[in-house]
Amino acid sequence: MICPHCGNETKIPDVAYMNVETYRSPKLTVTGCCGKGVYLHLVVSFRAEPDRCGSKQDAWGHKLKPA
Repeated sequence: MICPHCGNETKIPDVAYMNVETYRSPKLTVTGCCGKGVYLHLVVSFRAEPDRCGSKQDAWGHKLKPA
């Protein structure tokens, strides 16, 4: 991850990652490069890709149209 203060590669303490993942809220933590503070945010993204296995229903039991 690039530090927004100095532009160098930084290391965020593991405890900060674990806390943000658990509580889903940003946390202020110290950077490993220049020692300045940054807010660590959790970012989640989704991607849709086609089913290539020929499944007949989705994860909730809804029927899929054949290919």
